[in-house]
Amino acid sequence: MVYNFAAEIIWDEEVRQYIGIVPGLPGAHAQADNMDELHEKLQDVIRLCLEELTDEEIAELPENIEEELEARYQYARNNPLEGESWEVVKSRLLSE
Repeated sequence: MVYNFAAEIIWDEEVRQYIGIVPGLPGAHAQADNMDELHEKLQDVIRLCLEELTDEEIAELPENIEEELEARYQYARNNPLEGESWEVVKSRLLSE
């Protein structure tokens, strides 16, 4: 079966790397020095995450990942926590 996932990708100036998060797929995130490397890492992590999911969990994955991404982005944008570091934001987004 073929799956299409969207990733939220940012450049983290503090660690000087690209960080990619795949919303809706628990544990699917990676970081790399360039976009090509990040793309490869995200493909690998998505594959590994899907291998660990049961059929029931796969059936529960969001059908429209773009809507999920937009909803998470809007939530994080509208609910900033003062003094929140990127690690905390990333953890919060991944756990929602």
